[in-house]
Amino acid sequence: MKIGLANCIAITVTGVILAGCMTERDRKKCADYGFKPGTDAMAQCMQNEDLARRGGGPTVCNRFGATVVCN
Repeated sequence: MKIGLANCIAITVTGVILAGCMTERDRKKCADYGFKPGTDAMAQCMQNEDLARRGGGPTVCNRFGATVVCN
């Protein structure tokens, strides 16, 4: 039973670390596009990046008033 619990904990920790890496990657990518941290536009860009990574289609961002494909 202890081995199963240890494996579950290890898998959970790995998932949390990987999710954190993806979030940081999305944050940097959106900042590189020109979005400012703490804005609705940044949140939307990060959400779009996450959806695109999951196979939800191309990422579309509104950059400086123009809609562009960001990935």
